[in-house]
Amino acid sequence: MTRNLGILAVLGLFMTTACGSANQVIIGGHARPQTFHNIVSLSPSTTELFLYAGQINDLRGRTSSDDFPVTVKNIPIVAKVKPDYEAIAALKPDLVLADRQLYSPSDLAKIQELGAKVFIWDPLTISDYEKQLIALAELIGNESQVSTYIDKIKQAQENAVSAAHGQHLSVALISPDPSGHDLWCGTGSFQADELKAAQLTLVGPGGSNFVPLDAEALIKADPDFILLIGPEYQSFVKDPRFQGLKALKAGHAIDMSENLAYRRGSRVDSFIDHVSRLVYGGAQ
Repeated sequence: MTRNLGILAVLGLFMTTACGSANQVIIGGHARPQTFHNIVSLSPSTTELFLYAGQINDLRGRTSSDDFPVTVKNIPIVAKVKPDYEAIAALKPDLVLADRQLYSPSDLAKIQELGAKVFIWDPLTISDYEKQLIALAELIGNESQVSTYIDKIKQAQENAVSAAHGQHLSVALISPDPSGHDLWCGTGSFQADELKAAQLTLVGPGGSNFVPLDAEALIKADPDFILLIGPEYQSFVKDPRFQGLKALKAGHAIDMSENLAYRRGSRVDSFIDHVSRLVYGGAQ
């Protein structure tokens, strides 16, 4: 807990408006910034995080894609592909959680115009994730729960190191499409850092996004393992272009849960443990 609280000062880096001073509580000799109890979450990742660390009664709105944990189903939907700004405004939120990966700058500007504090979630590394999570914990008043979770992530990393026994195999993270419009994950992505924590090196394009798969580049990289996201596993493993890949020959093309692969939510430890177990026989 102590090591994590030392970086609470990063809070200001991820907020877009200044904190109020009402209802302050003294913690460790410092006044807690304004806390929030009327919260809207505009991404599955931030909803996962909030429901892990916060109180469900404080969450007043969510997106239609939010499905974890199951208790989220009773929260009103205020966003589908785009936010329903009128529905959000009607809830009079004091805090809105938004994922930069899901919204354009103009979307984020409209969200900010609602008048609530806006917390922008945008980690590209596990270190960023931990810092931003601590910042969120200070807002919702649950530093202890979040500190315990960060310790779980660190334990998952340690387990992965132990399971790998010094190996550092290569992997591609691919979202197959039966029409041939496969995507693969960039080496500057959050997923790349999660895989690094699992003692794997991601091969793929530069950048932090999923982009169209370059079949020739994949064949040239010839990774040890291929993680295939979603239900179209067979469309990739049967593609004649890829039959020479050593991962397919060795049976190392593995189906991966979409939610676990895509979301930067409350299951980072599960991602690391799951991939480590698949590749190296690591802990569950």
